[in-house]
Amino acid sequence: MNIAVYCASRDGAKSEYLNIARQVGEAIARGNHTLVFGASDSGMMGAVAHAVMENGGRATGVVPDVEGIREMAYNGLSETLYADTMAARRSAMIERAQGYICLPGGIGTLDEISEVMCLNHLKVEKKPICLINVCGYYDKLRDFLQTAVSEGFLPEKDFKSWVFVKDAQEAVDFIVKNGGQNGKV
Repeated sequence: MNIAVYCASRDGAKSEYLNIARQVGEAIARGNHTLVFGASDSGMMGAVAHAVMENGGRATGVVPDVEGIREMAYNGLSETLYADTMAARRSAMIERAQGYICLPGGIGTLDEISEVMCLNHLKVEKKPICLINVCGYYDKLRDFLQTAVSEGFLPEKDFKSWVFVKDAQEAVDFIVKNGGQNGKV
């Protein structure tokens, strides 16, 4: 199964962030799945990819033609794809992924999470989405989504379909259990 992982190309302020990234990579490799990610060799992205590759797994990176990002690309992946823009990078990842794991990250990660949540909400796709809430990182996002439900802007069934966990193996297991062949509706 192809599992997209969205996360930062930075380490973050807490050691737990890099630790969970490595654990996700190890769980993907252990399950004989393929990582699909933003191709960075640094930060949490690099930690996930290194853990996948060091444990005999496969990783597909998608490198956008954006200065400052191209230069951070991980060399030696199982497959490297090139995209003209950030939007094309997201599209390539979405096309290949059968489910999504979201780790802590910044505005780029939020952009990616929002897009796949919206695609599921609009029933363009039906792919599992799991956010790993290490150190309470996604507590406020979960609160925001709950507010959107209570204020009538989001159906509760959508909110309940996005799972928040704290464990890497639990996240991979959720994606595998709920992922389809291509996730298209």
